[in-house]
Amino acid sequence: MEDEYEIVEIQGKHGMIHLHVPKKEPTQEEINELYDTVAKVALNIYKDKKKKPANKK
Repeated sequence: MEDEYEIVEIQGKHGMIHLHVPKKEPTQEEINELYDTVAKVALNIYKDKKKKPANKK
C-alpha cells in the first residue's frame, strides 16, 4: 500500500520548500529518528556559528 502525503510549502531563503508529510500516525521509531536528526542539525548550526567569528579577519 502506498502512503498518502500532505504537502506543506514553506518559503525558504532560496525558494519554496516542499515537505511531504505522511498522513499516517508515526511509529515511536520514526519519532525518535526525527528527534535525533533535529538534534544533529541544531548541534551543527551551533558549531558553525561558533567557528565563524574565529575565521573572520
